[in-house]
Amino acid sequence: MTTTVATAAFIALALLCTVLLKAYGQIPFKELRRRARTGDKTAASLHKAAAYGPNLKLFLWSLLGLFSAAGFMLIASHTSPLVGTLGIAALLWLVFGWQMNSRASAFGNWLAGLVSFPLAWVLSHLGPLLSAPARFLSKHLHRQAPYGVYEKEDLIELISRQKKLTHNRIGKEELSIAASALKFGDKLVGNVLVPRRVVKTVSANDPVGPVLLDELHKSGHSRFPVYEGKKDNLVGMLYVRDLVEARSGGQVKNFMKKELYYVKEDQPLGHALDAFIKTKHHMFIVVNNFEEMVGIITMEDVLEQILGKPILDEFDQYEDLRAVAAIGAEKDAEKHEEVAEVVESSEQPKEPKD
Repeated sequence: MTTTVATAAFIALALLCTVLLKAYGQIPFKELRRRARTGDKTAASLHKAAAYGPNLKLFLWSLLGLFSAAGFMLIASHTSPLVGTLGIAALLWLVFGWQMNSRASAFGNWLAGLVSFPLAWVLSHLGPLLSAPARFLSKHLHRQAPYGVYEKEDLIELISRQKKLTHNRIGKEELSIAASALKFGDKLVGNVLVPRRVVKTVSANDPVGPVLLDELHKSGHSRFPVYEGKKDNLVGMLYVRDLVEARSGGQVKNFMKKELYYVKEDQPLGHALDAFIKTKHHMFIVVNNFEEMVGIITMEDVLEQILGKPILDEFDQYEDLRAVAAIGAEKDAEKHEEVAEVVESSEQPKEPKD
């Protein structure tokens, strides 16, 4: 009778360890902590013991092995070989089969939460003994992902870690674009606009000529809001390309486009991107809740947030075919010079060795 009770007790303790391993390991600790902070009572109860990570797993697996081995010995020593073999097989299926294939139940989570505090107390005292072997086993035997992806921040962290991998075969530029695209939805128009104080505006009555063109080119932009009278009275948009072929004379209002588009500073960048695509307009006037101009935003400003890097001004030259041809010719000339230097150096006679 005593042997039967002891055997049943060891089997029950082994199953308890299995339930605890499943309950504490079902959710990565980072996500468990996040849920606990949001008021999840189950996560808050599991969090205390789960915080010990590898130490907790090593401790529970050690107990599971000890209790299972004790159960095996009692079954084998007090039964016939056939019954002992069947009993041990059933115990293996119950303990390890359940551990590998089942999911943590509500009862298992409740039980794990119940023993979480005393288990954390034990682990706090066994820390020096468990830490070294736990780190070794975690490093050499762990095959699962070290963390799950539950929120956007987890995916951004995954990309950040991917950049640091020694054998990473994904280009860092591609990873940066992916991370920037994930952060894109969190940004507002007001976060990336060009402030009003640095925006170059043009009066509708300004004369068109070399002086004006020089000022516009120095600003680094190709589109400019046009005002009439007061600077708050915007009446159109001036494009530098419309002045390139224009002869001296005339006023800005003769060359400006009258279409103006507005966007609020508290709107998400995704809204601005949709508006750019639908209107085929590349610059919006940004206004606040009082309909006052606070700056401008361009298509380039939005794309830079997706790409994660500034768009160089030199690309604006691609609108001019002559500029593209000049860039290509310059690169070809540089290549020819490099080849000529190599050929010349190879044809020079070598000095005879002594």
